[in-house]
Amino acid sequence: MHKLSIVTVCFNSEKTIEETIKSIVCQKNDDIEYIIIDGKSTDGTMEIINRYKEHIDKIISERDGGISDAFNKGIRLADGEFIGIVNSDDMLLPWAAESVIDKAKPDTDVFYGQGIRYFSEDKCKRFTVVESHNQLHTSMPLCHPATFVRKSAYEKWGGFSNMYKYTMDRELLLRMLDGGAKFQYSRCFFAVYRMGGASDETYLKGVLPEMSRINRDDGMLRFKVSVHYIYDIIFYYLLQFRNRVLCDKKLVPYKQIFAEVRPGKEDSV
Repeated sequence: MHKLSIVTVCFNSEKTIEETIKSIVCQKNDDIEYIIIDGKSTDGTMEIINRYKEHIDKIISERDGGISDAFNKGIRLADGEFIGIVNSDDMLLPWAAESVIDKAKPDTDVFYGQGIRYFSEDKCKRFTVVESHNQLHTSMPLCHPATFVRKSAYEKWGGFSNMYKYTMDRELLLRMLDGGAKFQYSRCFFAVYRMGGASDETYLKGVLPEMSRINRDDGMLRFKVSVHYIYDIIFYYLLQFRNRVLCDKKLVPYKQIFAEVRPGKEDSV
């Protein structure tokens, strides 16, 4: 049994998947398993994947029922003690796998750390996660590619729900939290999260309605659900205004953030 399995799901991802693969295979050893689940891509994605097939333990390329279905396929195939999901437009930082293996406690179900938001090579920002997983009751405070879940936790609480297209990660983690899963927080940076994916592009029409549904199902009063919905819309437009008009002064080159967050710096575990 491997100590860590990394799952990448993809579909027509030829523009970004090579960076993703390189970020993971450079960390490969006997403790780490790498799995790619492709949704039957029609571009050059599989050609790129096959270039690295000797470093990839399992490759599946077939039609699926959406992102949640693809995630669940990877989880079923994984034999690692912990499972991380790094999508085809994200990257795993070079020290991440070793840090997870070394630092996760024996009773930890969910191990989570920090990420880097990547807008472009010259515009990046820290995805600083505080020790506040209880905020899952109202939002998604964790960085999904910087979150690692024990295989036995999936077996106990189930996988990703096909009812959700964008917020399946929050619904799953909240279900585990409500079920009594033990969360472990790390100050270490584990992943690079590329902005502009499915959730970003459909935030108002896709993400927010699903967030409200999760809030209702979790027992939030209807009035509070409406208040959170309105607040999130206002916050979204304020962020758009800041990014497009005022410019976010915290955006810096990737190389700068990478140098700042390496283990051994102030933000390390």
